[in-house]
Amino acid sequence: MTDTITIAEETRYDRQNRITWWDQQRLAAARVLVVGAGALGNEVVKNLALMGVGSIFVVDFDTIEASNLARCVFFRAGDDGRRKVDALCERAADINADARITPLHADVRQFGTGIAYRADVIVGALDNREARLYLNRLAWRAGKPWVDGAIEGLLGAAKVFSPPDGCYECTLSEADFAAVAHRQSCRLLSRDEMALGRTPTTATAASIIGGLQAQEVVKLLHADQPGVTVLQGGIIFDGGNNDAYALRYPHNEDCLAHHTYADPMRIDGTGGDITFTAIAEAAGFGDSAVVELGDDHVTEWFCPNCDVRTWAGRPAPLVVLGDADCPTCHESRQFETASSIAIGTADADRAAAEYGVRPDEVLAVRHGSEYRYVWLTSDEQTPDDWT
Repeated sequence: MTDTITIAEETRYDRQNRITWWDQQRLAAARVLVVGAGALGNEVVKNLALMGVGSIFVVDFDTIEASNLARCVFFRAGDDGRRKVDALCERAADINADARITPLHADVRQFGTGIAYRADVIVGALDNREARLYLNRLAWRAGKPWVDGAIEGLLGAAKVFSPPDGCYECTLSEADFAAVAHRQSCRLLSRDEMALGRTPTTATAASIIGGLQAQEVVKLLHADQPGVTVLQGGIIFDGGNNDAYALRYPHNEDCLAHHTYADPMRIDGTGGDITFTAIAEAAGFGDSAVVELGDDHVTEWFCPNCDVRTWAGRPAPLVVLGDADCPTCHESRQFETASSIAIGTADADRAAAEYGVRPDEVLAVRHGSEYRYVWLTSDEQTPDDWT
């Protein structure tokens, strides 16, 4: 009589399910925000989709050019000029129907803090400090972990920042901040200028660092499981010298980014007609309250040549160089900014949207030394299941 060997039917995720702490249902329910659809973004999304992460929201404002084809697995010849995020998400969806991959062609700095509250983990696949600083503040305000990646030549780094333990801003030196200040001279940094840098990169470095980033996302989603050790700090990979090592970063107790917007009160912000007075009332504060805008907002342009003032109402990070040009005389205009609105003043009765408060923003409302937080909820830009 011949012995019969029974082979159990394998499922798509059989091999990763054999990891003792792995929970595929947890991955299927996860929401991961990926910011950046270049070389790193391609690798991160590829890995997350293959592993069955349920909802991946990819944000990027750039378009494809020929040099991307050597480093980005989802881009093809003939894609020149196409939005990176559209091509990435369309082709990534083909590798696993279990993953819902949603694209948005936008600058992450157009998002309010709500997007960070809605995500379980955030991934930065970025190529500039300005966007990283903004993403870091979103993550800290929402108290959510984020995984940063950077590549140059055969070098790369993957870093995990988990409030209240890690912060990207704490890793920057005085020279780094000086470089950011120079690029943001007059707070008029255009997205075109941010894209001018041409850092040498390789597909191999992108693959390694993107793989590490995706791996840390999975570990963060299982951080409460025995045997899971989330990266604290960063891993530096030096392909040119065949070396890799871990780094711990400093923690600056006085860092201005360390402000978590705890337990925000949710009110419907769709339509953008809510006034600052109404926001303070929602927080339970009266006339002596102050609503903080989160960053500087350009409120007015002033042309000294034409002696004309024009309302602006826009976050300073989203102002581009051309905005300073006077439409009449074409000379450079001066500007005024505001970072907070005092209740009881005339501006308190302006709509938050008129000041350029971002959709889905969470605003800090201060009364003396007490802070409360109000979330102007709007899900118009987010995936349908990101409530």
